[in-house]
Amino acid sequence: MKIRSGFVSNSSSCSFTIDTISRTGITKEQIERLMDYRSNVPRYETWSITAKSGMIRGTSGTGNGGVGMKRYIKMLQIDGGLVVWRYN
Repeated sequence: MKIRSGFVSNSSSCSFTIDTISRTGITKEQIERLMDYRSNVPRYETWSITAKSGMIRGTSGTGNGGVGMKRYIKMLQIDGGLVVWRYN
């Protein structure tokens, strides 16, 4: 049996994109709460969420952060069909 010490990770990064140009299916309040994620999620989450050119983009440093991001988006009741997920 092999044992490895030190930093070991089998997680990958996760990201999402939401097109907000038409804003069909997403409210202004949902967008505001999504952008204010730092007030609503634990500080240890390594997320980055930005808005630019009618798009909201979010990234997580680890795959587990992606689970938290999905839960947060679900909690905000944002239609999952509006969210495009990518896993690296």
